[in-house]
Amino acid sequence: FARAYAAAVMEPYVKTLARGLLTLTVFDREINIRRAASAAFQENVGRQGSFPHGIDIVTLADYFTVGNRANAFLTIAPQVANHDAYRAGLTDHLITRQLRHWDRAVRTLASQALRLLAPLDALRAVEHCLPILLKSALSSDLPERHGATMAVADLTLGLHEAGH
Repeated sequence: FARAYAAAVMEPYVKTLARGLLTLTVFDREINIRRAASAAFQENVGRQGSFPHGIDIVTLADYFTVGNRANAFLTIAPQVANHDAYRAGLTDHLITRQLRHWDRAVRTLASQALRLLAPLDALRAVEHCLPILLKSALSSDLPERHGATMAVADLTLGLHEAGH
């Protein structure tokens, strides 16, 4: 779709599109989805030209670096989250989707990723993320409860390690 629409037509949707593509690039369970989202992000950066921090992120989250799921979650995602434009969206996706995922390995990686992302915005982690996680830790849904419990532990550990 990057070729199909002029940059002026896409302008109102660029930030939302960029956040969505990057979320898939670093946090999807499947390698093919991560790689496809990375390629779509790269193409849009080249054709639309107005993706926030586009060139920086294209060099971080390329076809090869997102191929390994743990690398995508634990190395690429924190580097992408260093850009304010993407931090809240990545954190929210972890809390609302990945920590409730049916796959235990994804929940574990999501919790570990939250540990790395939380210190980047400690105030938001404490005031926004922690209350959601504490409520989810009491859920009757086992995957949600498991993910939230791990995330509370990892979030607090991440904040402590960062000196917050």
